[in-house]
Amino acid sequence: MQEDFNISKRPIIPVNFLVVRVKSKRDRLWEIERDDIVLEAAPGGSQTEVRELTRTLWLSPQHDKKDVHYIIVPNTEVEGNTQFNKREEERPFFLRCFASDPVELVQLPMTVETTFQNKWTSNSSGGKLGNHIWCRNPQYFLNITKPTHVKIILKKKGARRVKDPIGFTVTKANAPTVPPESTIIGKGKKGVTMPTSMMVNGKTYAQTLHQMNFKKEKGSDNIPEFELPQLQDNLERKLQILENEWFVQTSYSQDDSAALYQFFKPTQGPFVIIPSMTKDSTVADFNLTVFSSNPVQMQPLNEGFNSVLSGKWTDKNNGGSHLYDKQFTQDADKQTWVNNPKYILKFQEKWAEKVEVKITLSRPEGPWKKPVGKNLVGCMIGFYVHPYGQIPTKDSSLNVTGKEFVPWNEISETVLLDSSE
Repeated sequence: MQEDFNISKRPIIPVNFLVVRVKSKRDRLWEIERDDIVLEAAPGGSQTEVRELTRTLWLSPQHDKKDVHYIIVPNTEVEGNTQFNKREEERPFFLRCFASDPVELVQLPMTVETTFQNKWTSNSSGGKLGNHIWCRNPQYFLNITKPTHVKIILKKKGARRVKDPIGFTVTKANAPTVPPESTIIGKGKKGVTMPTSMMVNGKTYAQTLHQMNFKKEKGSDNIPEFELPQLQDNLERKLQILENEWFVQTSYSQDDSAALYQFFKPTQGPFVIIPSMTKDSTVADFNLTVFSSNPVQMQPLNEGFNSVLSGKWTDKNNGGSHLYDKQFTQDADKQTWVNNPKYILKFQEKWAEKVEVKITLSRPEGPWKKPVGKNLVGCMIGFYVHPYGQIPTKDSSLNVTGKEFVPWNEISETVLLDSSE
């Protein structure tokens, strides 16, 4: 039942409610199976002038010889207007339940909501996973400190929206080659105790595991403690998802919204959420909202500190290593090193005299798998960093690791550069 107009001074709006059969009475309803809906109060939508919506039904404590519970979900039939402030958007209501036998009616804990507003621009719209510039999309890092239900919703904004289906990918923030963030606590090889685990509500993650109703098994008292994963201060852009790397992705079936439910454990993270449109270089505004059963840590990627450019080697600009420079070959036709792609790195403002800059050269694993198998040495990659304005030579290079050339799909090096140059 909605609040009286004479009190609220707001008109009655279309409302509805569902009664859904569930197995657990402790967890919120995150996803609905059509067969579990016992009642929809107003299948065609309630009338605007109806202040109270009442329905009668019979409920049984068992279904298919199994104990069940029921969740009532009251809802409005129109989406909230984000232009309203909180007071205008709130709609007080009253939920009353009359039963022939004693029942227990309690409100489940509210979800924790985290929302980001952003836009895809011509420089940050990289298209769907599989596009060669997918890594240009905005990225959001997510970390949890206890087992958590998560519902992620992406919505395109604007009255005149660009017609292009949207969706997002969720994967681990660190590639499999990076050590996991969570660490088992114990004695190291030299007898040094590792840092103690983070406390959550006065208990470690291992202590919460001890309190759960697990079947008693041999060795169950030796559950290891974990140092919970945390978001790093210097978050780095996710450049690609390797062939055997875990990820989940929405269907990209709708133009205006996409949603995904997941249940995560602390030792699985941190994660990164990458929203995108199907096509690249398309401009549009969007909202990314994460509903969770527990507080989460979320942080958008700092685009100013994580610039990314996409390029391509062709027959004209594939110049090879410095061995194809005039210092190493007298054949003018083979002096092709200078033909390689070049990028100017410039600081927007002067920082300290010397600035640490991490440079990563990455290539997609799939398209390169076959060429690497045929010519391992010929497909090795590397890069050179030279002072701007000087003729590049092997000796004038400012980096070391990047020019050693490796056969794998990614190579990184941190170099000290003068921000005044």
